[in-house]
Amino acid sequence: MKFNKTDKEVLDQTIEDLIKMGLFEKEDIIVKDIRSEKYANVIFDHHIYSNRKIVLDYLEDNNVISVGRFGEWDYLWSDQSMLSGRNGALKLIKNEK
Repeated sequence: MKFNKTDKEVLDQTIEDLIKMGLFEKEDIIVKDIRSEKYANVIFDHHIYSNRKIVLDYLEDNNVISVGRFGEWDYLWSDQSMLSGRNGALKLIKNEK
């Protein structure tokens, strides 16, 4: 599928729409990034759950907060991915206090 917008236009439009939804203000943004991966998808095999647990436990043991579809190694919808990021940010905030 070919899109008519550049990555920057997609990023800017996404931020604008999320601000309109009242999720944050423009001045709240510290970092913004957009990347496209041609072949990026969560692959499930017979050992996905045991292997995922090994990786996620290792990350947690090393204080790495892993979020989103790829960070959680799970099929998440867009809203679930955003909530995953929010929950990761809240974990980070709680650990800084």
